[in-house]
Amino acid sequence: MVFIFYFIVLIVLRSTPALSVPTENPSSSADPAGYEQIDHTHFLSNDISNLYLNEKFSDVVLVVDNKRFHAHRAVLASRSDYFGALLYNGHIETYNKDVPIKEGSPTSFKVLLEYIYFGRINLSILKSNIILELLILSNVWRFENLQFSLSEYLCNNIDVHIVSSLFSVALFYQLKELEDASINFIDIHTLDVLQSKDSLSLSAEALQLILNRDTAYANELDIFRAVCHWIKKNQDNLAPDDKINILSAVRYQLMDKEELFEVRGSELVRSDRNILDVIKKSLTQTLNDRGRLEPNVNFAQENSIEVSQIDGGTMIMLDHPSNINYIEMNLCDVYSCTYSYYIDVSVDRLDWLRVINHSNYDCRSIQRLWINRIYVKYIRVVGTKNTSNKTFKFLKVMYNTDKMHLVEIKNGLVAPRFNVALSSMNATLIKGIPNSYTIQRSTWPHWANNNILNDEYKNYGYSAKYRGYTFHYLESECIEVQLAQPYVLSSMRMLLWDYYSRTYGYTVEVSVNNVEWDVIADKSNKSARSWQLLQFDQRPVAYIRITGIRTSNDDRSFRIVYLEAPAQVSLDSKITKQWQSLRRLLSRK
Repeated sequence: MVFIFYFIVLIVLRSTPALSVPTENPSSSADPAGYEQIDHTHFLSNDISNLYLNEKFSDVVLVVDNKRFHAHRAVLASRSDYFGALLYNGHIETYNKDVPIKEGSPTSFKVLLEYIYFGRINLSILKSNIILELLILSNVWRFENLQFSLSEYLCNNIDVHIVSSLFSVALFYQLKELEDASINFIDIHTLDVLQSKDSLSLSAEALQLILNRDTAYANELDIFRAVCHWIKKNQDNLAPDDKINILSAVRYQLMDKEELFEVRGSELVRSDRNILDVIKKSLTQTLNDRGRLEPNVNFAQENSIEVSQIDGGTMIMLDHPSNINYIEMNLCDVYSCTYSYYIDVSVDRLDWLRVINHSNYDCRSIQRLWINRIYVKYIRVVGTKNTSNKTFKFLKVMYNTDKMHLVEIKNGLVAPRFNVALSSMNATLIKGIPNSYTIQRSTWPHWANNNILNDEYKNYGYSAKYRGYTFHYLESECIEVQLAQPYVLSSMRMLLWDYYSRTYGYTVEVSVNNVEWDVIADKSNKSARSWQLLQFDQRPVAYIRITGIRTSNDDRSFRIVYLEAPAQVSLDSKITKQWQSLRRLLSRK
């Protein structure tokens, strides 16, 4: 028997892997556990979640509106600093088994308690008011990760029936992202929000903040009616000055005579002489009109937009006064057309403001124009010294938020953070010779014919000998590029064709009108090759002229593979590390 016992033990020992001593650097959880690491976290999770609402081992009962929830102090304290302080810091709750909870409803508290034990919540089955209560509880009880996830969910699921409550909660608890998302939604749907049942939950402060916004676009009489309804429903909870302050935020000067007649005859105004005084005083003041703010909506595509030809140009009238910061238009489809122009905007066609002045600059093709946000209804573009007709086609008029991080506005011109010397940005090669050798080789890949305005230099897979390039012969012409419009630039980068270790001397000049030129780089006496990073004083640029002065090769040709403006590399050093491509910048959220 003893022999049989030892025989069985020997078999077990030989068939069981030896346990090694834990090392200082255990295997990453991303790797298989293997024999050296035991991973039973799923058992642990299941064991803790089995304690949810389980009276076994329960040492505390949380009471919400007479509803009792059995729980465990250690679990609560480990998940929340709030409960740790409440249950273990010598308060009365430390010694009493029953602990009253004043925040939240039994429904929302049960969901939160389930989150404490399970670590998950299925938001798809919950009503919006419960999710909002959970947001408040997560803030009060310091569940920061849960608060972040709930805020993100609510930001992406805003509608008219909950946005007023979201805005009030965000204001009170200083949840900035949720506040911004809510007020932006209200700006776009102002009247629908003010007429909704949920708007009655707005505090007097929150309602005033909405009414004071220039972007809260709606008919002013409709706003007044909604405000009267809110006051009537909340009159028992108003502070002495709330009614006057709210009604003072209505812009009576935007109403016509018939609308003012209805206001003066309303029950609210007739019952309070002070309100009538407020209206009379407001009519003598000057306030901004209200304009809609609809991010990334192209007003130029609306059916109701009116386009008319005026002396020297084109004017459009938007259906509604709107806030805009971006205008895109097509000057001409003819290759040789060069335009100069200015753009004025107005609300009433009486007072005009000039927002773009390209009167002294050469422009062509698609214009991508950024301005500081402004409230407009009429936009007119007038040609000044055009070489062709003076008809302009508006492609986009909008408040652009998707790409505003890519530009700065300096002295009325765009200072881009991305490469504008591209064919896709309507830059044009007006002087210079494409590489004729590769052009004759129709069987070569498409990039072999690549000129300096195509962002494909990174994709070359063949020898540098067959790279597409643009060139000119020394003492004969130059390489010249016209940008679609003047841009504010302070850097450029170019790649010189350097097969056979070829070196060059060159100069680079810039202009806004193709007449007056400024030298920004003079390397005529250098032996330059490969990447050239140029930095210069910031200035408007519409033309770039690159002139070869010398070359180490006998064919006396100056060759460039690629031009980039502004440079898409760090300007702190001349390392050729790629910075951020246009595609990456445009996809940024």
